[in-house]
Amino acid sequence: MQGWAGEIRLGDGVALFHGLAGDQHAHSHHAIQICAGGGIEVTADCGATVGAALAIPADLRHRLAPTSRPVMLAYLDPDSSAGQAVGALLAGRIGTLDDTVGERLAAMQRQAGPLRAWAVAAAAFPVLSPAGGRGPAGTVARVQAVMAAALDEPVWRPRDLARALDLSVDRLGRLFRAESGMQLRSWLKWQRLQAAIGLALNGEDLTRAAHGAGFADQAHLTRTMRATFGISPSSLFDRQRTVSFKPPA
Repeated sequence: MQGWAGEIRLGDGVALFHGLAGDQHAHSHHAIQICAGGGIEVTADCGATVGAALAIPADLRHRLAPTSRPVMLAYLDPDSSAGQAVGALLAGRIGTLDDTVGERLAAMQRQAGPLRAWAVAAAAFPVLSPAGGRGPAGTVARVQAVMAAALDEPVWRPRDLARALDLSVDRLGRLFRAESGMQLRSWLKWQRLQAAIGLALNGEDLTRAAHGAGFADQAHLTRTMRATFGISPSSLFDRQRTVSFKPPA
């Protein structure tokens, strides 16, 4: 059975994998997924779809056929502004990106890696680009500052952040959404996933990685990763080589 081998990069509401994708059973996950690499085949209840680059809507049960060639897999939070725009275009069905776009994506991910390929995708498919801030500037930075200052006991809950910033939970959520384009709870989930993956790939066992990232236990981390990406942490960390937390741009 082919295992996962490649590179992961996580950002706020976006994750990228570049490399060999492991064998997969039919599954669903909450993140919207874009697959590129040439000859991508995805099977769902409606049948098989083949293309150079495909987009899979959130929560659609599907199976990505294994390939011997490296692929780029992008996962997008469906509750973000960009995710909502992509989801509206897909309308619950697998979408095929224009052949020219798909070929450009495949070529770029082979030649320059996944970050450059994502830039090509964003240019060709504008709704993938992060939404511009519309709320009072500084809310995200203030949240990040509170989290950075709480090194001994990280702050992962919206109510704790709101208390530290002297705001109501609802008010903080509205300001954060307006500035970042993401729900605060969704953003915090992605932060916890980043932290857990970083800890695990730096040698921590999954229990310590889960606790260090604000999850109740290893099972909680596993459920969250499966629900978001359709894969378990243990299936990645045996083979994964590198990880970076720089957001795609």
